Amino acid sequence: MATESKQQRRVVVHYVSGGGSGSTRVALNLALAHKQGGEFEPVLILRAKHHSSPKQWVDLAEAAGIRCYYFRKTWRRSMYSNILRLLRIIRPDIIFCHGFPEHLWGRLAALKAGVPRMFQVEHNLERYTWWKRMLSRYLGKYTEKIICVSRGVAEFAVRNGADPHKIQVIYNGIELQKFWHSGAKPWAQRQDAALMVARFSHQKDQYTLVRAAALLRAQDFPLPVHFIGRGNPFRLGLLRWRIRCRRMNSAVTITGYQADISNYLADHKIFVLSSFHEGFALALLEAMASGCLVIASDAPGIRELIRHGDNGWLFPIGDHRQLAALLRGALEDQELSMRIAAAAREGIADRYTREKMVRAYEALL
Repeated sequence: MATESKQQRRVVVHYVSGGGSGSTRVALNLALAHKQGGEFEPVLILRAKHHSSPKQWVDLAEAAGIRCYYFRKTWRRSMYSNILRLLRIIRPDIIFCHGFPEHLWGRLAALKAGVPRMFQVEHNLERYTWWKRMLSRYLGKYTEKIICVSRGVAEFAVRNGADPHKIQVIYNGIELQKFWHSGAKPWAQRQDAALMVARFSHQKDQYTLVRAAALLRAQDFPLPVHFIGRGNPFRLGLLRWRIRCRRMNSAVTITGYQADISNYLADHKIFVLSSFHEGFALALLEAMASGCLVIASDAPGIRELIRHGDNGWLFPIGDHRQLAALLRGALEDQELSMRIAAAAREGIADRYTREKMVRAYEALL
């Protein structure tokens, strides 16, 4: 009977960073869907980062009846030994290794533990050293599929030596109804302000938005800016110092991590994402579903989602002057901004839902 039960409910492990990025949310959503479907028994394994705790995600998983493990060590040898030890205990049928470097040490441990099927999920455009590139190519021989969250990520993976025949693009999805409700708030009741929800890191480049706001103030066109997120303490401290140097303290608000950002999105007219690069930004999808006008850098993973002048606006990466011009134009022509925001909201209704994402993953199984 035990053997029959195992055949009926295959054990699926999702191994991911517990830092609260988009990859963490995707892994948790997939585990929740496996649990609800009943065909698979999900297990979530999280790796804690130095500047964040996975407790929130552990609590959510355990509340849904999902087995969840996490460990704190981040050295390469510790990552490998911890995941190997857990896989030998869990003995899964399938493993999804989300993100970098989790997909390296997770797949290496899965190969050693004899996990029958393993998948790599590439969420971003990461920098590979030559030996990590070689390791990834080696592990690719034993990987069933390399799932990329956008075409831009897929192209980047191929340039790093991934087998193009194993790549499959599956776009991330959001809990649409949660943000769809926020989008019903009338445009006139929202703040003439810019919101950015992102972790504090070099990649996200919050400073470009600060520089754009400072330029607008110099033009006697003040624009309040609101940042929400957590991340690298050094990057957050550096941003605060730069804000003080530009005497923008009164115009810029920084709020820590918020589990529910729907009310913040519903309260702002403009959402900005000034990243140097993105895999596929869930924050942009949430902002579009919430009825915000989105203005973002013309980076891979973003330009797939935004068509300039149609469902949002794009500016050259790091160009604070062009960003300032777009912000000013958005507030000076409110009717156009409202039309573009409404078009963006309608455009994602069917394409980027959590349900569609889950169906695509489960079709692989």
